[in-house]
Amino acid sequence: MKRLCWIGCLLSSAAWGQDTTEGVKPLRVTGYVKELIWVRFDKRFREAAATNLIHHRLNIAWNPASRWSGRLDIRNRLFVGDEVRGGVTFRQQLRNEEEKSNLSVTWFQRRSALLHTNVERLWMAYRYRKGVVRAGRQRINWGMHTFWNPNDLFNHYNLLDFDYEERPGSEAIRVEHTLPNGQLLDVALGRTRSGQILAARLSGNLRGYDWQLLSGIRGKRVTIGGGWAGSIGGAGFKGEVQVYGNPFNWLLSLESDYQFKSGWYGSMSLLYNQNGLHKPVADLRLLTIRTSSETPMPTRWNLLVHGSRQITPLLSFTTSILFAPGTNWLIIFPGVRYNLETNLDIDFVWQSFFAETANFGALGHTGFLRLRWSY
Repeated sequence: MKRLCWIGCLLSSAAWGQDTTEGVKPLRVTGYVKELIWVRFDKRFREAAATNLIHHRLNIAWNPASRWSGRLDIRNRLFVGDEVRGGVTFRQQLRNEEEKSNLSVTWFQRRSALLHTNVERLWMAYRYRKGVVRAGRQRINWGMHTFWNPNDLFNHYNLLDFDYEERPGSEAIRVEHTLPNGQLLDVALGRTRSGQILAARLSGNLRGYDWQLLSGIRGKRVTIGGGWAGSIGGAGFKGEVQVYGNPFNWLLSLESDYQFKSGWYGSMSLLYNQNGLHKPVADLRLLTIRTSSETPMPTRWNLLVHGSRQITPLLSFTTSILFAPGTNWLIIFPGVRYNLETNLDIDFVWQSFFAETANFGALGHTGFLRLRWSY
């Protein structure tokens, strides 16, 4: 029965797209098709495991009236390769931790192949004179830092997951209201698999700095925090701080970035997580990056250096180095992108992991090759 409902949903989406072309309904349909191939190597490059992902995303924006709007985004992924052999464990990893309701379906799963579909966005919004009310599965992005967002109570994401540009969503009711002084009051009630979230944010601008203050209850934990974004001497300066109670924990993220005249863009970031690991570990599973707003990284101190450059109008390069003092955990992930033609790009991304156990050394390496066509 669930699969029949999904087939009806997909057919309806296709019909909407046709209506958009004919100008019958106020719809806008976009999306992309990607092929991502990755190969994981052991630390000495003696063993390798390859997996291929064909990824299709359909985004439908609906505007039936001047004050009403809606969104339906569907993510279809076909995995083929060695990693699928994880069976149930692999399928469970496809589920977004922030999604309470299971709006996904596994069409089939074989020993080394799996086809999975998930509703990523499903919301309606009503706009009134001073703001907007939105209900459904949506992205509530309260972060100001580029990479680490302790203020993002609803939809945290993994900075190593470069193939998930849209980032996660959650089921919530949200009201954004503009106050008479021009400040914005944002109140949201959402639910995740780990519990409900009720939070409010007040934001504005003061002397060239965007700022925000927020507080709420995440699960059974009370939390308060704030953030800012501005510049000092031509360099960007951003930060977020978040404090949790019962048990107590506080997080701080700082970032400075600069656009050089040579064309290079560079940034340096710091993340402090009071309850994070701060000594070398024997069990490397503790270093797994399964992030949340309460644990953006598993380690206490984290330093990130990032650089990028548009080498030609068609070719760009980026590289990042993440180091966690104390655990001596090091991640290097460079990448290059080339625009083959309009709406068609090819990327190569590399990730190498190092850490100190008995001695400092490599843990593993992964190479990714991605082809993306947007429509």
